[in-house]
Order: sequence, then structure tokens, then C-alpha cells
Amino acid sequence: MKAKHIVLAAALLATIGLFTSCKNEPKGPEAVAKQAMTALQNGDYDGFVNTFNMSDSDKQMLAGLLKEKGTETIDEHGGIRNFKITDKEIDGDHAKVTIHIVYKDGVEGDEELKFVQEDGAWYQEFSK
Repeated sequence: MKAKHIVLAAALLATIGLFTSCKNEPKGPEAVAKQAMTALQNGDYDGFVNTFNMSDSDKQMLAGLLKEKGTETIDEHGGIRNFKITDKEIDGDHAKVTIHIVYKDGVEGDEELKFVQEDGAWYQEFSK
């Protein structure tokens, strides 16, 4: 009986260790930039605004504005063909990520996204 309890205890400890060692580390600004741009590329404005740290009602308002007006540049170029991160600068709790965007009509350009780290997680910084 004791051997069975020892095996069960060892299995339980191994399982707990597995779950605690697989905890997600906070995403860096590059990962959040990729998440935001992939959402825009797919027309997922709710996914895009989820990269900001704001209330749900503010996120809904921002997503609505993007759907209504903010996509004009993307739409006029037929959408985003692809993008790549070309530069990043991290200064403490603030970061800038430069993204090179290629639109479906062949037009290319660079955009800079700004980020802030809050409670260990990175979010897009809302510029007014």
C-alpha cells in the first residue's frame, strides 16, 4: 500500500510541476505587434483592439470606429498582403516596434506601433 501512495504522490507532484512550468511568460512587444497586425490583416478589429489595455466599452467603441472609418487605408489598397517586423526599441516599460507592410496592390510602407508594459504584460499604447 505504501508503494502505491508513493507512486501516486510522485505522479501528482510531476503533474503539478508540468502545469506550473508551462506557465505563459508575458508576451513581448513584438508578439503583441504581430497579434495586432495579423488581426488587421484578417479584418478582425475586435482582435486588434484587444491588444490595448482599456475597458471593454472603450474597446467596443474603438473597434466600431475602426470598422467605420479607420480601415480606409487598408481597403483602398485591397487589404494587407503581408507584414514583417523590421525594428524594435525597448526602453524600460515602453517600446516601439516598426512594421513593414505590403498591401495587396503592391504599395509598401512602414508603421510604428508604441507599447507600454503594465503588470508584466505588453499592450499597445493608445495615442490620442
